[in-house]
Amino acid sequence: MYVMAVLDKEQHKPFEQFLQKIQNAIDLHLSMLQSVVFGPEYLTLLDPNLLIDIALQLYEFAPLTPTNSTNVVLKEIDRVLTLVQNHCPALLIATYLLAKAKYLLMDFTEAKRLLESCIDRNDAPPEAHLLMAQIHFHRNNYEEAGKCLDIGLSNNFKVREHPLYHLIRAKLQKNSKQIAASIQTLQKAIELPSFKDNQTRKRENLEVVDADRIAIYLELMDSYQQLGQLVCFIFF
Repeated sequence: MYVMAVLDKEQHKPFEQFLQKIQNAIDLHLSMLQSVVFGPEYLTLLDPNLLIDIALQLYEFAPLTPTNSTNVVLKEIDRVLTLVQNHCPALLIATYLLAKAKYLLMDFTEAKRLLESCIDRNDAPPEAHLLMAQIHFHRNNYEEAGKCLDIGLSNNFKVREHPLYHLIRAKLQKNSKQIAASIQTLQKAIELPSFKDNQTRKRENLEVVDADRIAIYLELMDSYQQLGQLVCFIFF
């Protein structure tokens, strides 16, 4: 059922068709666990890697920014990753992806708690610092957001290779009225190999999805509009 859902997505079938098959696949998968006592057999049947893959497929249809409305995609992501995180807390990629879902659901407190449980681990995803910076930025804690970027970069230089690093930096620059600098930062993001690479990236590398690319373009358009308004104001 899961494979059929992925095929539907790749063949650009209606989203509702994809979602229905994904939900059926999740329900079927979880039903197999109901009569199994927790232990090695349970963890084998749980197949956390499959559930993480399902969450990544769903993330391609997730909102780009936090939303306070009920979103069925985020609810499904929350459902499968909560199960993984509860039973396999050492899988930090699952913790990070669950924190991202909480962030998009505007549950910032829980997102921050999840990130704090993994962010200082050596094997934590580099994106964890970026997500923490996004949470601070959304709460208008701009100084803390900048610190998160700096800490993330000092811990892992790979952070600079992720478009989100430049997106958050650009937002901080725009908030400080540095519109031209913001545009330059966003243009750097577009030139990154990870931004141009449309292939599915290996999990040990940075996870870059289309939503990240769209967010970059939207922010760049907004910065250009603001710069245009500023130019008109100067001339008139």
